[in-house]
Amino acid sequence: MKSQQAFVAAVVVVSTLLVGCGEADRSGSELAEKWSRAGGPESEFLSAGSWTATDDLWIYANIDSSRIEAVRLADGKEAWHLPLEENVCEISPVNEAGLVAVRDHPSGMHGCDRVTVVDTADGDALWSATFTSIGGRSEGGGMVGLTEKTVSVTTECAVERWDATTGDPLEPLRARQGAGELGAFGCRVATTGATALVPEADGISGFDVDTGKRLWTVAGDRPQVGAVYATEPIVADVWIEGVQGVRVIDPRTGQLGRIVGRSLDAGAAAPTLGLADVVGDRIAGAYDEELSGSDAAADGAVRTWDLTSGTEAWSRASEAGDIFLGADEKGVYIGRDTRSDAGYSVLRRDLDDGSEDVVGSVENAPAVVTKVGDLLLVGGADAAREDSETTAYQLPSS
Repeated sequence: MKSQQAFVAAVVVVSTLLVGCGEADRSGSELAEKWSRAGGPESEFLSAGSWTATDDLWIYANIDSSRIEAVRLADGKEAWHLPLEENVCEISPVNEAGLVAVRDHPSGMHGCDRVTVVDTADGDALWSATFTSIGGRSEGGGMVGLTEKTVSVTTECAVERWDATTGDPLEPLRARQGAGELGAFGCRVATTGATALVPEADGISGFDVDTGKRLWTVAGDRPQVGAVYATEPIVADVWIEGVQGVRVIDPRTGQLGRIVGRSLDAGAAAPTLGLADVVGDRIAGAYDEELSGSDAAADGAVRTWDLTSGTEAWSRASEAGDIFLGADEKGVYIGRDTRSDAGYSVLRRDLDDGSEDVVGSVENAPAVVTKVGDLLLVGGADAAREDSETTAYQLPSS
């Protein structure tokens, strides 16, 4: 079963065809509605790792209702839902066997200390396991992983593992030195599914999650691992030798690529990306989900970088309140509430030069917008009401 990974992919549709001296026609045509259904996610923005998808299903966390829900992409009908006693922290991609792993935590707590494996064919929970989670990572993308054989979750200086089918516990993957050896922030680890990234006293080590074998160690002081943006190759937020940056990591050798994810003139203390998507040899992102619209501020623009050279391809400021929605092979998407008759628009910027294109528009400003494949899924303006709706709009093929 083909799975669409969803560390950061939120998208909308909108508004700009460049004409004249950089001016844009903001009259993008309305998108064609494919289906509409009652209910949907109840968060203002879907956070990283809060949904995943296959070719047939959209599987998302309905946090306020403490459950995960699966909707058929073809017609919007619910395929199944699974009540949870706890709040969802992260959902893994779906593996080839049609299984998905859900990490959750008790209401009001921050331990994310349970994992449940679900069969996406019918929504049945196959098994659950609890574990001690006193720290580890807190950002989306890299807290729970799933291969054909193994489920993995991050804890403090370790990655816990289970057999994906039976739930039998496997030997954890641990740092050679404890968190106390690594500084006041403890030990932030990550799992990509196939590879575990574990900081140790002398550097960052990569483990094969299925076999438990340590594959490599990259030497360096003060190592940490943050968000994981892609898995093949691994693109992750890494701290080493006191320098933080988004890097490509070769999963076989651990070789680190050049730093991307910050402006060309930024120093070692510059912020790294809050949101990003990897498309081919480019990474597109922003320092915050909601953009400030200021050229001078780090969070005022959407940017793209070349993953090989680390150089910034382009940076383009947005209007205050614009939302970075994600990127795919067609471009980088920005959502904008026009506060006019034009409704809610989505800008699509070219990956190579940042020029803007009109994808389309929807009538009212949504509370939740998510791009899944060739569909734009839009939640009603008041998603907490019982009569809230999710509407799917067909995105243009080019």
